Amino acid sequence: MPFSRPTIDELKTWALADLKTRLNLSGTIQDRSVVAAIANLIAGGMHLENSYLEYIARQVVPLTADIDVLEAHGTVWGITRKAPTHSEGVATFSGTNGTVIPEGTILLSDVGDQYITTAAGTIASGTAAIATRAVIAGSDYILLEDSLLRLQNAITGVTTITVTTDIDGGTDIEGVEDYRARIINRIQKPPMGGTVNDYVQYALAVPGVTRAWCYENYIGIGSVGVTFVCDDLTNIIPDSDKVDEVEAYILDPIRKPITADIHVFAPDTLTVNFTIQLAPNTPAVQQAVTAELNDLFNVYSAPGTEIKISQVRAAISAAAGENDNILITPTANIEPDTTEIARVGTITFQNIPE
Repeated sequence: MPFSRPTIDELKTWALADLKTRLNLSGTIQDRSVVAAIANLIAGGMHLENSYLEYIARQVVPLTADIDVLEAHGTVWGITRKAPTHSEGVATFSGTNGTVIPEGTILLSDVGDQYITTAAGTIASGTAAIATRAVIAGSDYILLEDSLLRLQNAITGVTTITVTTDIDGGTDIEGVEDYRARIINRIQKPPMGGTVNDYVQYALAVPGVTRAWCYENYIGIGSVGVTFVCDDLTNIIPDSDKVDEVEAYILDPIRKPITADIHVFAPDTLTVNFTIQLAPNTPAVQQAVTAELNDLFNVYSAPGTEIKISQVRAAISAAAGENDNILITPTANIEPDTTEIARVGTITFQNIPE
């Protein structure tokens, strides 16, 4: 039968009973007596020992281990926790022609976050577009196009600095449960020299990748297709740089089976546009409906995975503040192809006719 950990009160009762027996005592032991104090001391020590033993029991297996010990389990199985990554983009410096912007120039956002140029540039024809990234890794340092930056240390000849390509792509350190799932998968499904699960796990090992899929005989016998998404980014569909990164990781000779013909690609997007009659048709309710639809598609978006029209209706009805709705389009289940992921497109809101 399973072990039931005794409470501290039960431990006190046991200790007191044991002391009474060993000391040949009778009658009621007073709470403030020496014997009661010794019983309490023994019970407290046993309670601490049980707490530590319970902690050790949790750490023994990856299923319940805390993160510091879980990382040790992962190291044993060759599964490293994915590190955070930096947001990257382009900042355009405007000012006097010939002004040099050195590599490593520190820029500040309007809230004081630091960004750094990763290349040098010289202003010509009034501007210089320079690759820039966040100094601190993580998802909190995204800047959208047209955001303004300022120099930490002034450079004569620079008048304004504008983000001209979103500074994004930064991801946080891998979540504990995602990391735990990869370790357990490695234990339960050891590498077999190129199974579908092997390729999925290879892709998931790359920072930023949250879900992946593998296709056997993708473009012929012996070929393998791998696609993936990055759910923690604004656009979950990976760009060419991320595709190249995943492909390079999989093609590393320590992983790639010699005979495999591997193709890594971004999934196609099936854009689904909506027309919804809504009551009340207010900006707040529209925003809530949009959020519910995006959540639905994020949960169920997978290549070839059908999203039922009933799920769409349920998501709209679940929006905060919604009293009634009529879904005009789409009118049928959403059915992506095997390499497509359904995404929310344009949502047109209308009043419900009286």
